Amino acid sequence: MAHAREVIRKAVVTALTGLDTTGSNVETWRTHAVGEDERPHLSIMPGEDSEIVSEDVENEFGFMEVRDLPIMVEARAVQASGTSHTALADVVDDICAEVEVAMIADATLGGVAVDSRLLSTELSIDGSGERPVGLATMSWLIRYSVDRSDPANIGVQDPSSPRGYTVWYDVKAYGAKGDGVTDDTTAIQSTVNAAISAGRGTVFFPAGQYYVDGAISLASATKITLSMYGATILQKASAAPVAQTFTFNISGVSSDIRFEGGTIIGEEAVDGSGLSTIGHVGIHHVTGGTYLRTSVSDIHFELLAMGVSFGEEASQDISNCRIENCTFKDILGEASGTGYSVHLNGYDMLVSGCRFDNGCRHDVYCAKGGRFIVSDCVFRNHRSSYSTDTIRASIEIARVSDVLVSDCVFEGFKDGCVYIGQEQATSFDCKNVSVSGCSFNGNSGAVPAIWIGEQAGSSTHFTESVDISDNMFYMVGSSGTQECIRFGQGRNVSIAGNSFTVGGTLAASTNVMTIGHTTYTTTTNTDNLMVSGNKVFIDGGNASYTLAFLRLDGPMATSNIGFRCSDNTIMSVGTAPSATYRFNSGVTITNNKWSVHGLSGTNSPEGVVIAPIGSTYQNTTGGAGTTFYIKESGTGSTGWVAK
Repeated sequence: MAHAREVIRKAVVTALTGLDTTGSNVETWRTHAVGEDERPHLSIMPGEDSEIVSEDVENEFGFMEVRDLPIMVEARAVQASGTSHTALADVVDDICAEVEVAMIADATLGGVAVDSRLLSTELSIDGSGERPVGLATMSWLIRYSVDRSDPANIGVQDPSSPRGYTVWYDVKAYGAKGDGVTDDTTAIQSTVNAAISAGRGTVFFPAGQYYVDGAISLASATKITLSMYGATILQKASAAPVAQTFTFNISGVSSDIRFEGGTIIGEEAVDGSGLSTIGHVGIHHVTGGTYLRTSVSDIHFELLAMGVSFGEEASQDISNCRIENCTFKDILGEASGTGYSVHLNGYDMLVSGCRFDNGCRHDVYCAKGGRFIVSDCVFRNHRSSYSTDTIRASIEIARVSDVLVSDCVFEGFKDGCVYIGQEQATSFDCKNVSVSGCSFNGNSGAVPAIWIGEQAGSSTHFTESVDISDNMFYMVGSSGTQECIRFGQGRNVSIAGNSFTVGGTLAASTNVMTIGHTTYTTTTNTDNLMVSGNKVFIDGGNASYTLAFLRLDGPMATSNIGFRCSDNTIMSVGTAPSATYRFNSGVTITNNKWSVHGLSGTNSPEGVVIAPIGSTYQNTTGGAGTTFYIKESGTGSTGWVAK
């Protein structure tokens, strides 16, 4: 059994045999002295032991590790009689040039390596012998994958072997140019077809810009990796695309497809209305197929109608798919089927560590299915370039169950951040949804950050079991509404442990939360709401405003539909609002605390300043014992005590 280091060393010898300068004089571990009549030659020697770069968990390829192996390529040439050191240096330089060209031409070394790159070259002349010898030591770094339990199991293994790893298919070896001008569609498709026919493989895109016109099809593909680190896929530009085209189009029964690294960028055209008419989709799963374990990571998507789409039917078999550490910028389009950065459909779906900027319709659309996780993502400037206020949240949770949105950041949004609601027309429930550990900062639109039960309810299908907890809302100075949460309809909803900060110049009527809706809320689709343990900080800013921590609307304003409000703390600074709660008499309210601080005036507040117990007031013209006041009892403007 040959160790991976030996396999790679021999592959380097093969790649460098037959150069014009050194011919067949290529060997490993040279042990004899250079003869005066010997032609220029090369010695191939491995450096230190391989360094483990990354380690994967066990999969169909075994326990795979990515390793870096240093390889020393030493070139030697004897100075010819009657020539100068300069001529000898020129010979050594010529050898180095040929070595670089040969290594770069086949960076995978015939499929055994992931990549090869030159780190350094050291030149010297040894004059200790009868004739000077020119030396060049070239340090190369060879990256390869290996099964850690089988050091011989690298890329050259039989793809049909149960333990064999993957063969690398270089798109340039199939004719792709990567110059940003040549149409590389056919060459890339041929490369993909070769990997699919083999039953597994890695389609490798060396650094470059690959211009494509049409879709790259992955039909019934299994165990295929598309490695695009350093590469950019450019969609063909046209004056006005009229139909969607797909950069990568997955169909049939496909599994274990990985897209890794690089950039996928489309075109933008603008129609007469000023709206984008982009027609490109980055990665698309055709409706009706079976897709298992698709993975998308480290890719930048830009100027597309859709970034990644996982079909449209909940009944089809799509599961265990992941989108990680990707960026989505300017995913545009107002027409149906456009404007989605990520369109999720299926079961056991993960979106993690991604960044979304200037999305149009939805950054993440949880369409149908269940067991979705969206975590550690950043959403910025959603719909900020659109003039109209529309219910188009960054994350739309529609006809799904068991969804977790956690530890995400929302900044500069316009049309909402997370909207949760079943759709009556299609008879799907939306249930078991949790939004926790997220931060919401800066609303420039007229709709709140979170809307629960956004779609109209029915007697048989509900938004149910929703938990909004441990989030931070910061709306100070927002140019849009400072309303943070709106409840439309649903059952078993908890809003607990959140922190709300609103302020700046407040609207004449400001609501931190609105419970109930004139259209969506009915007595049949609403029950068991709990708002508890939240903290609210209000910077009064302007002198005249009416504030409601909770505003009751629709049926909630006239009847108590299983609603409880308890253990919330509300603190205002600067100006006392004219109201804190707008409740009907039937709502259960217990142990809530409200206080106002920073109130001031030129006289005693007693009988003048309305504030809740626990508030503070400064008399700017008072003396000893008449400057600082605390409201200790009473309602309205009474109960102030000087301290």
